[in-house]
Amino acid sequence: SVTVSSSPYVCAGNVAVFTASTVDGGTTPLYQWKLNGGNVSTGVGSGDTTLTITAPASTDVVSCVMTSNAACVINPVAVSNNLSVPVIPIPVTGVDIAVSADHVCADSLVSFTALPFNGGATPFFEWMVNGVVVDSTGPFYATRLLADGDIVSCVMTGGLTCSPPVVAPEMIQMTVYPLPTILLTPDTIIAGGTGIQLAPVLSGDITQYQWSPVVGLNDPTVAGPLARPVSTTTYQLEVVTAEGCRARGAEKISVYYDVQMPGAFSPNGDGHNDLFRVPPSIPVNVRRLAVYNRQGAMVFETADVSRGWDGRLGGNTQPAGVYVWLIEYDNPLTKRVEMKKGTVILVR
Repeated sequence: SVTVSSSPYVCAGNVAVFTASTVDGGTTPLYQWKLNGGNVSTGVGSGDTTLTITAPASTDVVSCVMTSNAACVINPVAVSNNLSVPVIPIPVTGVDIAVSADHVCADSLVSFTALPFNGGATPFFEWMVNGVVVDSTGPFYATRLLADGDIVSCVMTGGLTCSPPVVAPEMIQMTVYPLPTILLTPDTIIAGGTGIQLAPVLSGDITQYQWSPVVGLNDPTVAGPLARPVSTTTYQLEVVTAEGCRARGAEKISVYYDVQMPGAFSPNGDGHNDLFRVPPSIPVNVRRLAVYNRQGAMVFETADVSRGWDGRLGGNTQPAGVYVWLIEYDNPLTKRVEMKKGTVILVR
């Protein structure tokens, strides 16, 4: 026997391939293919198990006569079934592209949307940048990675049977403006009561400047204002170019007041002025803080700026009176180790 099979349909303009499957055809059976009742192959047949028809019609009928060369076959000639393959017309499809903006700043998120025409229930989309496929997850594509002059396009393959790939007629050419740059000076330390001129290094066609916070600045809307903060402050600068592109930077101005030790303390446990120590408001690295009584004996010593003397020595309360202190510390302005000494009154 011989049976002819093919794909369930063929798209208009494509080729149709028919295949013959035999039972007991022997080692080299011959096939006589027929189209609409007429012979296709020449002579008595050939060894071709397939028949290809260019641009078939739905009304075409294909069959095959197989002559077996098997040994001792009762009837060597077998006639196949008649087979017609539906020809599906090519649907007319299309796709357009909508873009959130085609003139953007370099850090902007740009969104593209495919607008299909006759795409069927499940169209397939390929997004391309400069001809290279970058995304195929669906009808939406979003990115922050576009460069100036990049061309974005979309190819859709519709969900209808025999839908061909179609390219959106409009390709989006992007105009991407560069971001301005801000280079601020390293974090700076100034002495209390003094000021410093902020001097950022900028690039781009900048039209707007805004510093924040404005406290301590003579003009927060210029590139380089004079800053006179009373305490450590981090100033932030935002600039805007003529195209609306923005950049931000920050600079910390630390305000240093020289070490001023308290003149008295009362370690009575009331939670107020119970320790003789470096005031927490003075950011300084202490190398040594020592306290001596009137006889010159050291009653307290530390290198921890958070510690202080509680008026005791070895757990014993020390008498009220005047004590001498000595402190060694790093001066962040001079970048040197400095020493101060003075007296403190222990009040009981």
